[in-house]
Amino acid sequence: SGDPSQTSTLNVNEEISRSGWEAHGSSPYLDADDGDTNRIRSTSLNGEAVYKFQALPSDASLIEGLSLSVVWRPDGTYWTWIQAETHVYIAVEGKFEYFIGNFGGRAPPWDNPWRTYTFNLDHLIDIISVDDLKNRKIKVKFVNKSDNLSTNITHAYLSVIYTKSGNQQTGEQVTIAFSKEKITGIYIESRMDSDSYPRNYRIY
Repeated sequence: SGDPSQTSTLNVNEEISRSGWEAHGSSPYLDADDGDTNRIRSTSLNGEAVYKFQALPSDASLIEGLSLSVVWRPDGTYWTWIQAETHVYIAVEGKFEYFIGNFGGRAPPWDNPWRTYTFNLDHLIDIISVDDLKNRKIKVKFVNKSDNLSTNITHAYLSVIYTKSGNQQTGEQVTIAFSKEKITGIYIESRMDSDSYPRNYRIY
């Protein structure tokens, strides 16, 4: 009973490898939004840093939404013609590695707050399985693409919208939330056999 749709935040919890990025603080460095306390900083062009995430809860049965967020900032600079740039890849162990995009920019030393960049990964739901997330098979790779301004990263995490597994019993009510959008029709089926039909539901 209740709402089967759940949201979970999966923080980085393991460093796999790091080359061309220096680390500050305690491993795995990117597990919390704690600013300069724990972070990594790019030091070499094409330097790579790879991390894994926490496991999705075991009662998850279906992935409905997926995104990656990175809390970062460039080194502060007075020069206006240079900027930091980082390419980002998502990988599933034993399956694939996929380039999802990049982030970057510049900021002056006196006004350089941490900022969050979010990648929508809904287009990968068909190839990233719920078991991949439950068994910690997902990895993120950061590749530095600037040789004149460093990138600092303090936090990285996956945001997952998922459906819990379970059995519906007679008399139970289940809330299913839909985002607001125009629809031309809706089909609902919930039956024990081919001669039964859905009962006691409401659309509002």
